[in-house]
Amino acid sequence: LYNSSASSADTNTSLKKGSTGTKVRNLQYVLYELGYYDGSITGTYDDATVNAVRAFQIQNGLTPVDGVAGSKTLKVLYSDNAISATSSSGNYESLSKGSKGTAVVELQESLYKLGYLSEITGEFDNATVEAVKNFQRRNDLTVNGKANSSTLSKLYSKSANPAW
Repeated sequence: LYNSSASSADTNTSLKKGSTGTKVRNLQYVLYELGYYDGSITGTYDDATVNAVRAFQIQNGLTPVDGVAGSKTLKVLYSDNAISATSSSGNYESLSKGSKGTAVVELQESLYKLGYLSEITGEFDNATVEAVKNFQRRNDLTVNGKANSSTLSKLYSKSANPAW
């Protein structure tokens, strides 16, 4: 209990959509303080909480980026090393045509949810380039088809404009 490997009860849990209670309320409050969450602190893990957790995971280089506040996410969230939403030192990996992997899947999932992309392939292909360009146009960003830091910051924010 008193040794250095002991961890707080708050980090030994997994919170996800549908969870309720004090732990969710604490999570929402810390996400609010860090600039990821601007909804009501209700203690109910809703879509806004999922999006805030995903943005936190991306900004802090945590994988998987799934919107679930598991032990790894909670440990970083409640640490002194948590990177705020407004920090310019976010860990966004620039993506462009030919890129592959988890970061591309996350990009494509976000574009899909916002109506810009119809298929998640895990490869930054021609359809992804076009989806990124359309997203950039709709969100007043430089239109170049590359998912750079400014594009990803907007895409993973609450203020991203959907395709519709």
